Amino acid sequence: MKNQDTLKSEMKYNFFRVPNEAVDSEELIGYASMLYMYLCRYADNVTSECYPSYTKLSRVMGISKNTVMKYVEILIEKGLLTKKKVKKPNQEFANNVYTLKPMSVLNENQPKIENEVKIENKVPTESEMKNKKSLILKDDMVSVVDYYDSKENLPRYVKLTDKRKSHIKARLNEYSLEDVKKAIDIANTSKFLNDNLKSSTNWYNMDWIFNPNNFIKILEGKYGMDEKKATRPTVDIYNDIPNDF
Repeated sequence: MKNQDTLKSEMKYNFFRVPNEAVDSEELIGYASMLYMYLCRYADNVTSECYPSYTKLSRVMGISKNTVMKYVEILIEKGLLTKKKVKKPNQEFANNVYTLKPMSVLNENQPKIENEVKIENKVPTESEMKNKKSLILKDDMVSVVDYYDSKENLPRYVKLTDKRKSHIKARLNEYSLEDVKKAIDIANTSKFLNDNLKSSTNWYNMDWIFNPNNFIKILEGKYGMDEKKATRPTVDIYNDIPNDF
C-alpha cells in the first residue's frame, strides 16, 4: 500500500500523457512507437510542439542519430509528425521544431472500403504473421548494429554488407535480442579478444564474432578467460545464411 501511495504521489506531478494507440497500434512497431512516445514526453501541452535535438533523442533512446532521423521521417510519412527547420539570428540552423499529430490520423490515412464487414477477433493469416515478424526482425537488426557500434573495443568495419546483415539476422533467428547483445558485451570486455585486436592478427573481425561456431562459444564464456585460445574458423563463415534473407 505504501508503494502504491508513493507511485500515485510521484505521478501527480512527474508524468506525461501518451495515447494508448501509440502503444497498441500495429501501424507503429519498435522505434517508431518509441520515438512518438519520447516526443510526447517533450511536447508542449497546448501546442504539441517540441524541439529535442537528434543527439538528445539518440542518447535517451539508445540508438544512433541516423536511426533517429530515419524514424522521424517514418512518423512524418504516416502523418503523425511535422518538422520545421528554424534558423538562429546568425543564420545557423537550430534544432528542428516538431509538431505531434493525434493517433487518429493513422485511421484517416487508411483507404476506405465500401460495405466493409467488421470481423471480431480476426486471426492473422500466415502471410501477415510473416510480414510482422520480418518488421520486428528488421528493428532488432538495427538495434544490434547500433549496439555493436557503441562498443569501443570491438573490431571496426568499413561497410555493413548484405552478407554481414544476413549473418546477424541468422543469429537473431537463433537467439533472443538480449542474448545477441550479451555476446557483444562479452566480446567487448574479453581481454583475450582485445589483445588479438591490438596485435597484427587479421582473423578477429565482425565476421568472426557472428560466425555460428564462435558466437556460441562467446556466449558460453569460452573467450572470457585469458588462457582460452581462439582459432580461425575452418568453415565458411556464411554457410548458415537462411535462403529467405
